[in-house]
Amino acid sequence: MFALDDNLTFLSRIGIIKKHRDNGRFRVYLLDDSDSTSDAAPALNPTAERPPSLPPPLMRNPLQDALPHDQDIILANIVSFVTLSLNLSKLCYVSKKFKALATPHLYRRVYFDNPEMVISYAERVADQPILGSYLEGLYYSDAVIQDVDALVQLANVFVHMTNLQYFQNMPFQTYLWQFGDTRPSPWAIFTSLAQHTGRTLEKMESIGFLVPKRVESPALWASFCRLKELKWCCETAFQDKAAVAHDALPMLEKLTLRNYHPSFIHVLNKMDLPSLTTIILQDETDGSHALLKHHGPKLTTLFITESTPLLVLDLCPNITTLTIISRKGYIKSRKLPQRKTFDVNILNHEEDHQHLTKIHFKCHMTTKVWDVVRKQWDLSSGYSALLEIQANSLFWPENTECVFNRTSHRKLRRYSVFIFMCIFTVMPSDAIHGSSGRIDCWKTITSKLPTRVAARGFRG
Repeated sequence: MFALDDNLTFLSRIGIIKKHRDNGRFRVYLLDDSDSTSDAAPALNPTAERPPSLPPPLMRNPLQDALPHDQDIILANIVSFVTLSLNLSKLCYVSKKFKALATPHLYRRVYFDNPEMVISYAERVADQPILGSYLEGLYYSDAVIQDVDALVQLANVFVHMTNLQYFQNMPFQTYLWQFGDTRPSPWAIFTSLAQHTGRTLEKMESIGFLVPKRVESPALWASFCRLKELKWCCETAFQDKAAVAHDALPMLEKLTLRNYHPSFIHVLNKMDLPSLTTIILQDETDGSHALLKHHGPKLTTLFITESTPLLVLDLCPNITTLTIISRKGYIKSRKLPQRKTFDVNILNHEEDHQHLTKIHFKCHMTTKVWDVVRKQWDLSSGYSALLEIQANSLFWPENTECVFNRTSHRKLRRYSVFIFMCIFTVMPSDAIHGSSGRIDCWKTITSKLPTRVAARGFRG
């Protein structure tokens, strides 16, 4: 074993802490503990043979006056800062005490990237159920779904995961609609998840469950009493006439929907959802209008696609941030049916919107966003609170100066332009004549903006 001075953690021996202060305040030296089999801290042995490079041992352990329970608390707090599983594994070999302290942290979060890992973990938890109680975050890659039996076996040990907070498959990105990136999980996983972990689960994202052959009861949603974030991409049909607890999902704050059955909207509209503030709609379905009509007034943040044919500003009078997701070119590049382009109704509204402060155009492919904006949208009235417009992945058209001349931006206090491209490709071809040419072009663009508008440059 080893002793500690007043300013050193015990983790140095196993390589967890490798840097020491120059003044030598952080030191560690080994002690003779060959005959010790106790879990408690060993007695110091000042006569033990030491390497000449190490300082003489302390005659006093800084923790020896603390009660055993307090010692465990102090050491456990130190171990909690060890994040790498490899280092936690090393701690388990130091002593029985350190193994007892490190094991809960070692099993706090698990990531499965192959079915064998799932089976091994499920068998271990079945033999030692206490290991399941340590788990807070469970993450599994898309490759795991290739073995359905492994996931079903995992669902059988959910009963032991009494503290699970995060259940996540390889997540699809918020703004990017990736086709075929997330295989469906067995429906038995969701039913087991609701039954055994619904009391503690806070985040469930990127879940694609197999569509059951029968219509499901929506009653299981009442089990998730602490769920804050839900990403639902499942076409399972729910019973329309079945009773739904109005107080289900009381803590849900963020809801992401993709490839869902319209009956799920009916289920959501029967709930109060008092904590809901953010909705991300990655599909244009018939249920979008009903969802926003019912829950829109409580939203502060909304993500929609550019072809959504809804008056979202009227349906969501209190939103402060609106993100419009553009898939123009992206859908075509993946040889999928091209969807209709920007729908003018997204930015239309009957009355002045007094809460909208930011509009974000999120494009998957390079787009002449300003061509869309200048034709469909007039900023001269109806946006009294608007402070910022943000756009990315766009390129300047040849008539860039005309765009800024025609568009009314005088009510804006801040105007940001983000471009996720190389600067050589975003400028008009006739403006690129070396670095000085790019600077002159940028000065020309910014000079057309009102004095109250701040333009941030290219980022690429």
